[in-house]
Formats: sequence, C-alpha cells, structure tokens
Amino acid sequence: KERHDERTSFERMAEKKGMTSEEEKTKLRVGTADLLDMLQEDSEEDDMSKPLLELTLALGADTFMDLTKWTWLRSEDVFKLLNGRIIVFVRKTEDMMISEEKLSERIKEVQHKFSNSSDIDGENIRLAYVPTLTTVSSSEIRKTKDTSDLKPEVAEYIKEHNLYGF
Repeated sequence: KERHDERTSFERMAEKKGMTSEEEKTKLRVGTADLLDMLQEDSEEDDMSKPLLELTLALGADTFMDLTKWTWLRSEDVFKLLNGRIIVFVRKTEDMMISEEKLSERIKEVQHKFSNSSDIDGENIRLAYVPTLTTVSSSEIRKTKDTSDLKPEVAEYIKEHNLYGF
C-alpha cells in the first residue's frame, strides 16, 4: 500500500515540478494543502465510484489562530479542500490565553472571508474543550525542538518520521 505522508507529498510535488537535484528540492515548500491534494487525488484513483474523500482537520487552538492569520502556504486552500471542516482542540491550561471570545471572533472572520462560498460557512468549525490534554503543543515542539515533555516512544516516533522539522 502506498504511503500517504508528508515525505510522499514532497516527493510528488518535486516530481511534478521537474525538480531532480537536491539543491532544487531544498527550496521546495510543501504544505498542508498539498498533502490534502495528494489524499484527494489518491482517493479518486482508488475508486472513481466513491464521492471525494471528506476530511476534517484537527488542530490545537494556537495552530488554528496561526492558520487563520492566512500566512500558511495555501492557507485558504486548506479551508476549501476541507469544506471548512475543522476541529479546534482547546486545552484548559495554556490555551485559555486564547479565549473563547478570540476563537469565536476568528471563526466569524473565517465566515466573512468565505461568505461567497456555500461550502464554508464557519458552522463546520467545531471547538472541542479537552481539559485533560497535556500542555504539550506541536507548535512549541516545532519552535524549540524540545521533546522532553513527551513520552519517549512519542519523541522517538517524531524523530524517526522526521515530523516537526526533525
């Protein structure tokens, strides 16, 4: 079975762009939208009789706030490819700095931004309050490369699969 991961998405994008040298590839940036494109393409190839793959993105409140600053590579496409289906996990601890009011305000901004798109109305964005989640954040791991708060097997998996820029 073919792998559906970040590395595969990267290699496909390099191939599509005709990039063969490692120097060219170091300049290539592949984002969440590119991975979603790959998953859609693969689902269409697997079975043409099925409807398009319907995915939902699950992320932390800090990452949602970052995504909706529209600075991600193809950030608007992420919403379009998901039809706005996003679950935002809110921790009771550090994410409380990102208040429910701020999150609701940002969701309204998303609704306004996509007001001409019938598929993205903001109703598909769900907040999930999970007080039992730890304070570990993928955003912080990306920034600091500190995995000391993770279980050793989780840190090993992240490093082994080159996640978060390791």
